[in-house]
Amino acid sequence: MTGPTPNQAARSASAPARALIDRLAARTGNPYGKARGDMDQILGDLAAVEPLLRKAADHEIRTTIPLANVVAKVLHLAGTCPGGHHTPGPCPG
Repeated sequence: MTGPTPNQAARSASAPARALIDRLAARTGNPYGKARGDMDQILGDLAAVEPLLRKAADHEIRTTIPLANVVAKVLHLAGTCPGGHHTPGPCPG
């Protein structure tokens, strides 16, 4: 995820290529990544685009950490804590 609005920092969520491959292989209900040649295209796109996203991003969140931690980091960067509270710093306890 990336793309700042005029008053936001750019953020990027990332995962290593192996994690993306595993996630696509395990996913059901969506054929993306399963057809012949898809993985080559995906890995090529990743190699071309990820460095650009990293360069433009002010923050990067590795999505190989537990989902709750990813959500907490996103909320922290957005200045929002669970329950909808807005705070300029860390979410309270």
